[in-house]
Amino acid sequence: MHAADTLVAGVASELLASAVSPAQPLLRYFLDGQQRSHVARVAPPYLACFSSARDSATQWRDYGDDGAGVCLGISVLRGESHALDDVGVFLMRVDYTLDACRNKVSQGVSELCTAYADFVRHNRALERSAEEIALNAIYRVAAYGAMGTKDAKWQAEQEWRQIAIVRRRAGRETLERRRPDGGRYLQLPVRAHHRRIVLDEVIIGPRLEPRAAARAEAFLRLKGYPAEDAPLPKISESARPRALFPAEAPGDEPGPIQR
Repeated sequence: MHAADTLVAGVASELLASAVSPAQPLLRYFLDGQQRSHVARVAPPYLACFSSARDSATQWRDYGDDGAGVCLGISVLRGESHALDDVGVFLMRVDYTLDACRNKVSQGVSELCTAYADFVRHNRALERSAEEIALNAIYRVAAYGAMGTKDAKWQAEQEWRQIAIVRRRAGRETLERRRPDGGRYLQLPVRAHHRRIVLDEVIIGPRLEPRAAARAEAFLRLKGYPAEDAPLPKISESARPRALFPAEAPGDEPGPIQR
């Protein structure tokens, strides 16, 4: 079990010790089925990873071709997602301590148990259907808590994760694609009606050629920016000094931005 999964089981056990009926059997069902019904086995999650560490030297080094790439600043608030019936999508900030995960999961599961108990006390005839809904909700809280936690050594990444889980098998077969290396991904529209992604800014990597900013703007204009639903983003050069990055190997000189 992943450390976060073990933590989730511990939180549920602690809540079970103080819970009363009808929440007590609900938590017991969760603990009994956690290993068997782990989200990664029942419905494999798909992740898209982002960072709020704007123009970070470590990000350029690890994910930006040692400074020879570009950083796209995506507007989340203005770039509304496209809802799909078969896919549940959730954007969350990654926690880098187990204590943060514990608090998040404990609060979420506790609130669900309270709401479930209150509902059942006044709707005994609906207890079975309510139990199934509440149990599925607890699994989701536990799964998101586990998937939203990383080791503290990665804290500099300031990561955000967009997690997608396909609710029905038919949906996964329709949406899933495979890369040449065998990896799987979901092909999902970013915005409703296939509108353009809203970019707030584009940062040119510190190892790119001086003309890269002009080339980036020409590329965006070629793709239809600015538009009514997507303005032309601010384009600037990285403030990180080129000297922070290793010298290029022969034949590794960064080239122009390709169209």
